[in-house]
Amino acid sequence: MQKAFLFLTSVFLFSITVFAQFTPNGKQLGFGLTLGEPLGASVAYSLTPQTSLQGAIGLSYFGSPRIQADHLWHFDAFRNSEFSLYAGAGAVIGIGEGKGLWNDTKAGFYYRKSGLGLAVRGVFGAKFIPQGTDFDIFVEMGPLFGLVPDFGSAFDAALGVRFYPN
Repeated sequence: MQKAFLFLTSVFLFSITVFAQFTPNGKQLGFGLTLGEPLGASVAYSLTPQTSLQGAIGLSYFGSPRIQADHLWHFDAFRNSEFSLYAGAGAVIGIGEGKGLWNDTKAGFYYRKSGLGLAVRGVFGAKFIPQGTDFDIFVEMGPLFGLVPDFGSAFDAALGVRFYPN
C-alpha cells in the first residue's frame, strides 16, 4: 500500500511539472451539460495550465437544485495532448428534499424533506479534448461526505461535455 501511494504521488508530482494546457485551444472558460450527479449545467474555468475551477448546478439525490464547486489539478499522465486526468476537492450545497446518503448510525439512508444540505467531495476524472475542436468530454467520480443536516456518505459519478467559446 505504501509503495503504491509513493508511486502514484511520484507520477502525479512529475506529471504536473510538464507544461500542458488542458483546455481546447488554450481557452479559459467552458460551459456545457453534465449527466449524473448532478443532472444539469456545468462550467469550467482554467486558472493555470495545471489547475482549474469547475462548477455545476442541477437535479440530484442530494437536493434539487444541487450546486457544487471544485478545485481541480490536471496532470498529463499519458503525455497526450488530447487526454488528461484530474483530481480535486470541492463543496456541495443541496437545497430542498434530499435523500440517499448512507448513514451507518441509522442503519441505512437518511432523508431530508426540506432545508439545506452541505457536503464535501473528492473527485477524480478523465478529460478528452478532440484535436482541433472547442469541446471537451469528461467523466468523473468520487466520494461525497454529507455534513449538514447529518453525517453520511455517497458516491458521485458524472459524464459531460463542455464548449469553449472564443
